[in-house]
Amino acid sequence: MVVNKIYGKTIYKTIGSKFVRFLVNILIVAISIAIASALGMLPFSFKDSYVKNYTNYLSPDVIMKCTNSNGFSSEDINKVKGINNVDKTYSFFSIDLLNEDKYERIYFIDLYVNEIADPKLVHGRMPKNYNEIIINKNADNSSNYKIGDKIVFKDYLFDLNKKNKEFTVVGIVDSPLYSTMHPERAMVEGEPKYLDSIFYVSLDTVPSIITDKLPKTDIYVTMKNKSNYMTDEYDRESKAFADSIKQEFPNDCLVLTLNENTGYALFYNYNKKINIIAVIFPILFVIVCGLVVYLITTRLISDERQMIACYYSLGGSKLSIIGKYLTFSVSSTILGAIGGYFLGLKLVPVVFYKSYASVYDMNGIPNAYISPMGIIMGILMIIVAISITVIALLNALKETPASQMLAKAPKPGKKILLEHMTFIWKRLSFSIKSSMRNIFRNKKNLILTTLSVIGSVILVLIGFGLYDAANNMVNVPMYKNLAANMGTLSTVVVLFGLVMSVLVIYALASMNIDERVREIAVLKVLGYRDNESAMYACRELFFITLVAALIGLPVAILVINGIFNTLQFADLSAIKWYSYVLSYVIVVSSSVISSLLLYPKIKKIDFNISLKSVE
Repeated sequence: MVVNKIYGKTIYKTIGSKFVRFLVNILIVAISIAIASALGMLPFSFKDSYVKNYTNYLSPDVIMKCTNSNGFSSEDINKVKGINNVDKTYSFFSIDLLNEDKYERIYFIDLYVNEIADPKLVHGRMPKNYNEIIINKNADNSSNYKIGDKIVFKDYLFDLNKKNKEFTVVGIVDSPLYSTMHPERAMVEGEPKYLDSIFYVSLDTVPSIITDKLPKTDIYVTMKNKSNYMTDEYDRESKAFADSIKQEFPNDCLVLTLNENTGYALFYNYNKKINIIAVIFPILFVIVCGLVVYLITTRLISDERQMIACYYSLGGSKLSIIGKYLTFSVSSTILGAIGGYFLGLKLVPVVFYKSYASVYDMNGIPNAYISPMGIIMGILMIIVAISITVIALLNALKETPASQMLAKAPKPGKKILLEHMTFIWKRLSFSIKSSMRNIFRNKKNLILTTLSVIGSVILVLIGFGLYDAANNMVNVPMYKNLAANMGTLSTVVVLFGLVMSVLVIYALASMNIDERVREIAVLKVLGYRDNESAMYACRELFFITLVAALIGLPVAILVINGIFNTLQFADLSAIKWYSYVLSYVIVVSSSVISSLLLYPKIKKIDFNISLKSVE
C-alpha cells in the first residue's frame, strides 16, 4: 500500500520536475497534429463548400457548341433530347467578340424560363428593356464595369437602323459556370485570348428583328443518373455521356464536360495537389516530432535510472514501472494531439479559407467535424510514444537494481579525427576542444539531433520553395489562382516549421543542460561567468546545428524536387537563392533563440552542486 502511494506521488513529481520537457512534448505534438488535421481537412471539406456552386444550381453536365455559322437545327435539338440518359436540355445563342480592345462574351437567354445554369442576381435588378444588360461578377476583373455603366457593342447583331446599340448595366449575377476569378478563355481563333467580361441579355426583351437572326449556338445538357461532382465516378459517367453525344454529332460540334470548365477543372486539379500535400507534410512533421519524443523519453528514463531501481527493488512490477513513464509520455502526447487536432480544425482553415475565397466562389467556411488525416496521425503519434517508452524501459530493466543505483559512467573520451590534424587542433582553445570531444562522445545524441535539425531545414525550405514557385506563377493566367493558394500554404508551413525548429532545439538544449548541471556548477566554481557557462553549455548544440543545417539543405532540395515532380507544380529553378540562405539562417537562429531562452536556467544553477558527491 505504501509503495502504491509513493508510486502515485512520484508520477506527479516526475511531471512537475520535468514540466518543461512535458510542455515541449505537448507543443511539438500539437504543431504536428495541427498541420495534419488542417491539411487533411482541406481536400474534402473545402471541396464540399465549392461543389455547392454546382449542386445548388442545375448545372449542365455537357455543353455542346456548334462550330458552324448556321447553329443547331430543330432536328439537332430533338436528336439530343432522344439520346440515352439525357434529362434536360436548353438551347440558346452566345457570341464571343472583340469590342474595341476587349474580348467579351454575350449570352442571349431567357432569364425567367431557363433552369440550367440560370444566373442568380447578386446586386441590382434584372433587365426590363432591350437597352439593359447584366454582367457576371467573376468574369469582370479587367473591365471593372459597375451598375449604371454604359456599354456600346460594335457588332452587326446590335446594329439597329445602322446605329450602334448602347446598353446600361443594371445588375450583377453569379453563375456556376464562372466560379473562379481566373479569366475564361475566349472562343476565338488564333493565340489564346481571355475574356474581359461576360454579359447576359434577357431574351424576352430582344426585338424580333434581332431574334430572327440568332442561331442556336449552344446546348446545355444534363444527365438523369449521375454520381457526386468531383469524383472519379462522375468523371467516368460524364465522359461516357459526352462520347455518346459525339457519336451522334461527329462533325461541326464541340462537346465539353465540366472537366473543360475553367473553374471546375482548376479547383479539381488543385484539390488533388492539396490531397498529396495533405499526406506529405504531416508525415514530415510527425517524423521530426517522433525523433524529439524519442529523445525526451529516453533521456527521462536515463535521468531516473536510480528511481527505477528503487521501484524494482521494493517489489514494483515491470508493468507498474512502465505504466509510470507511459503516463508521462502518452499523456503529453494525447494532450498535444487533442489540442493540435482542434487547433488545425478550427483556426488554420480560417486562414486557408481567405485564400480560397479570394479566387473561388466558396459557400462559407466549411463545417468539418472530422479530419481523417489528423485522427490517423494523432493515433500514430500515440503508438509511437507507447512503443518508444516500452522499448526504452525494457532495455533499462535488463540491468539489475544494484547496477542501476550507480550513476551511469560517462563514455570514455577518444581521439576524434580533428585531433589528428595537429596544425588545426593546436590552434583551438580549450573550450572548443572540449566541445568537439563532447559532440562525438555521445554518437546517439549526435545522430538524433542531426536528424531533427535536418527535418526542420526540410520543412522550412519546402515552405519557402512553395512560396517562390507560387510567386513565379502570379503572371501566368492558368496558374494564377493556384499561386495565391500555394502562397498561403507556404506561409503557414514556414511559420509552423520555424516554431517546430525552435521547440526542437530548445528541448535538446534543455536536456543537455539538465544532464550537465554538475559540470556547469564546476565551471562556475572555477570562475566562469554566467554568460561563459551558457556559451559552454550551448556551444555543442550550436556546432551541431550549423553542420546539420548545412547537410539538411541538399536533403531538403531532394525532397522538394520530389514534391514538385509529384505535384507537377514547378521545378527547382523557381526557388530563389536567398530562400536557401533564409532556411539555413532561420534554423541556425533557432539555436541562438533557444540558448537565450535557456540562459535564466543556467544562471540559476548553484555552484554548490559541484560539492555534492555522486551517489
